[in-house]
Amino acid sequence: QQINSLKPLLANINFVHYAMSTIQFQSEVLKNSTGSATPIINRAKWEKLLVPVPPLAEQHRIVTKVDELMALCDSLNARIQDAQTTQIHLADAVVEQAVGQ
Repeated sequence: QQINSLKPLLANINFVHYAMSTIQFQSEVLKNSTGSATPIINRAKWEKLLVPVPPLAEQHRIVTKVDELMALCDSLNARIQDAQTTQIHLADAVVEQAVGQ
């Protein structure tokens, strides 16, 4: 087994995580890997992958904004689940009332 790693020196670790979690980065990794069941990227190709690294202050701003947006998404998902639960309860009450009459 081979483990590839990234050792950022002047980078916000959360920014690096977000950058490496993008579809673009993941696609680049898969494009450079071999094997179909378990794609593996060799060290030479791994070391050539590019991760955009803006100035540190900009990284912090990006991480703050991504965190804000993720919190908003979590809040919206919770509201959607609450609305779905309310809808189910309403449907159950309507059916119960219709059957009871």
